[in-house]
This record gives sequence, structure tokens and C-alpha cells, in this order.
Amino acid sequence: MNAVEEQGAIRARGRHRRARVDGVEAVRLAGFLDPADRRLVEQVYGQGQPVSGVAGLMGVKPTRLHRRLAKLRRRMAGREFRVVAECLELFPPNYRPVAERRYLRGHSLERIVGDTGLSLHQVRQRLHAADALIKVAHALMTADAVSKLGAGGADALRLGATERG
Repeated sequence: MNAVEEQGAIRARGRHRRARVDGVEAVRLAGFLDPADRRLVEQVYGQGQPVSGVAGLMGVKPTRLHRRLAKLRRRMAGREFRVVAECLELFPPNYRPVAERRYLRGHSLERIVGDTGLSLHQVRQRLHAADALIKVAHALMTADAVSKLGAGGADALRLGATERG
């Protein structure tokens, strides 16, 4: 395999990679979840209880609980969750409740409207603005990480970005 083929293979593999959350990190991030989701993550990942046992206590099927945990892990691994969790206090005060409910708690737009008393239009506007803030904060967090890594780390990070295509 020549260098061009190898680079193409690396890019193809990179497209299918997803950010992952391990058990220890899931317990740390669980503090940002709704209480029921937090208890579930802490029982399974923090206390090591089997999903089937927790499902029996809750009166639901284990497959349903597995799906719920997978959905929670995907949300916690996402860029939006991580940025909002780290930078929520930097958001304008009137955007915080909307960003917290949507990105950390995973609430629907309708539920946010009901909880906050805002109109659907206002919720969408604030989410749109929050998306822009998240992109800027993520770029700043990445730039800060690159500066801490030094020149060699910056080159590695750029290479990783090009690998993902």
C-alpha cells in the first residue's frame, strides 16, 4: 500500500469513529443529567450493577434500558453536551435554561416551551444562538488544548482533523 492509499484508508476509518464515554467519565458527567438518568448511570457505571438487575427493579425490559444507556452515552459524548457542561456559566443568563434543558437534559422543544414559558419561536432563536456560542467555545477550547500541546501537538491535531475528512 502506497502513501496515498494509506492516507485514504486512514480517512475512511476516521469518518466512522465516534466519541466515546467510558464508565468513569459517564459517572462524572452524570451530574448534568436529569435525576432519573443520573441515578441510572450511577447504578450501572458507578456501582457496577448489571443492567438486567436494574431493569428488574424498575420494571422495564433490559433491552429498553440498554437503549436508554446507549442514548445517554451518545449525548454525553457529543460536542454540545461537553461544551455546555464546561461553559454554561458563560452563556447569557436568558439562554442558560434553554441550553441546559436541550443539550444537557435532552428535553424536546415542546417540553422546553412548557418548562420555561417561552414561545417555540423564542426557544428556537435561543438554541440557534446557543449553537453559535457552542461552536466558538469549542474552537477556543481546541485552540487552548493545541497551545498546551506545543507545536508538535498542533501538527498532530491538524493531522487528526484532516484524517476525519
